[in-house]
Amino acid sequence: KALDNLERLLVAQIFEMSRLNVAGTGYKMRKHLANALKICSKSIQLAIEVYNKAAAELSPSRQSISWDEVLDYTYLSEFDILRDT
Repeated sequence: KALDNLERLLVAQIFEMSRLNVAGTGYKMRKHLANALKICSKSIQLAIEVYNKAAAELSPSRQSISWDEVLDYTYLSEFDILRDT
């Protein structure tokens, strides 16, 4: 459940980032989107902490992730690596 929440937040951030680079986006909208991305980044960091706590409590424990790893993920499908399939 924690991983699903993290994935949902990342999808939202990717969509916001894509809207930021759309031609015709005005200054005020860009400023609004930039603020939304800042808030979303904080939410993602909190979701990472929640996921890592939950992953450590499982038996056997799952791989924990860091903010830097999340930033390096190019595709959301890489989060499937963390799932036990």
